[in-house]
Amino acid sequence: ASRIFLNIVNSTMGEKRNIFAYPCVKAFIDNKEIFKPKDENYKEYWIDFSLGSGYINILCDSAFFTIKETGNIWELVTIPSTLVSRAYFTQGNVIRGVSNNTQTLVLEIKETNYPTKEDILINLYPPNAKKIEIIFEDPTAINCLIQNILPNIFGNKFK
Repeated sequence: ASRIFLNIVNSTMGEKRNIFAYPCVKAFIDNKEIFKPKDENYKEYWIDFSLGSGYINILCDSAFFTIKETGNIWELVTIPSTLVSRAYFTQGNVIRGVSNNTQTLVLEIKETNYPTKEDILINLYPPNAKKIEIIFEDPTAINCLIQNILPNIFGNKFK
């Protein structure tokens, strides 16, 4: 319910819109799949793209990050554009078990002495991640990401 509300608010912003949310099929950090939260009200796996901050946010199941059950089903992965060395799309991903109608956004993460002063509040797990893959199926979302959103967030790092 809160996701529906957020999407409606964002869509009413018109030209002042700063956050774009698109559902993905799957997401991976260093070849390990991260899942959407196990919440019956969270139907799709949403990825948020913020033009203002240059961040990509993924709400995911906390089991990826913890060995024992904590009771918290949500975890937020924030990927600042400053930590990305290269961003690009690849067609399909048979290895990941999805159709050729999909496109995978690949984010290559810079090697860094994490955390740096400006990244102290960033929740990138694991902090030494090298690659993040987000698989999209919706052609409208893919087109918006390629034509507008990713060039705004990553500049010439997006190819």
